[in-house]
Amino acid sequence: MIISLRAADTLKRPSKGGRGSLGQFVVTDAVAWKICGVYAVVGPGGRRYIGGSKSIWHRWRWHLRALCAGRHKNDQLQEAWDEFGAVRFRLELIERCALGALSAREQFWLEQLGDYNICPVVGRPPDTTGIRLRPERRAQLAAMSKAVNGRPENRAKMSDRSRKLWQTPEHRERMRLVRVKYWSDPKNRERRRQQALQQHAEGRLGRVSR
Repeated sequence: MIISLRAADTLKRPSKGGRGSLGQFVVTDAVAWKICGVYAVVGPGGRRYIGGSKSIWHRWRWHLRALCAGRHKNDQLQEAWDEFGAVRFRLELIERCALGALSAREQFWLEQLGDYNICPVVGRPPDTTGIRLRPERRAQLAAMSKAVNGRPENRAKMSDRSRKLWQTPEHRERMRLVRVKYWSDPKNRERRRQQALQQHAEGRLGRVSR
């Protein structure tokens, strides 16, 4: 069983520096990687991006396409790829598992090894109640988020993206419906009223109707 596969070996014509050229995929080892399990995209210094897929080979190709095109959703992984190129990255098989256990095993390894991962929860579920991260992992994620969001160019990109989004009627209508749904819930109204009363008691808010 192959346990490691270099990005430079997966790409037919990888560039020695920069993002690299996607070219034609080499499929020699494709069959061995068409398995369900948890994988790691390993970069310089052994930093890892943890992921899971029912077909690791297809997911690996997705990562390479996005990285070579410069549009990977993980900014930290993309920046490292842009700086060091394909020759410094490889794919590692962390654990082979059944599809039903994939999310749980991916979450376990993400907390242990996910240096590049930004989202602390697999699949970004709407409710993360009961999921607790280790204190050192929370501190690491907070530092990573502060480093990324603290950059002026990133703040400018987010501001520009938000401004363009709010110019579309579809987005404004969608957000209006979200607010209507939120304030129609008595629990939400009471919670916000209690928050306002507390702020008023602390002198941080003006008069509040009781």
